[in-house]
Amino acid sequence: MLSDELRGRDCPVINALGDADVDIVKTAVEASRLHTTTLNGEDTDHIVLLLFYAQGDTMALYFKSDRTKPDGSFKVIQTSTV
Repeated sequence: MLSDELRGRDCPVINALGDADVDIVKTAVEASRLHTTTLNGEDTDHIVLLLFYAQGDTMALYFKSDRTKPDGSFKVIQTSTV
């Protein structure tokens, strides 16, 4: 029902049958071909997969940790600089 509601509001929806990590990362990489994109999360698998799938033909692609540092900031990694 949620997927149908989001599609009805012109939101892209992908339903993963198994582990969603690869689908999440591939979607972020695809979006980065059109505009600057940030993937938020704390899953180490996501940053590893981003580094694997990110290509030179993308706009800026970032991974932002959803855990705050003691000073309230977030760790952000730009894939092209790693």
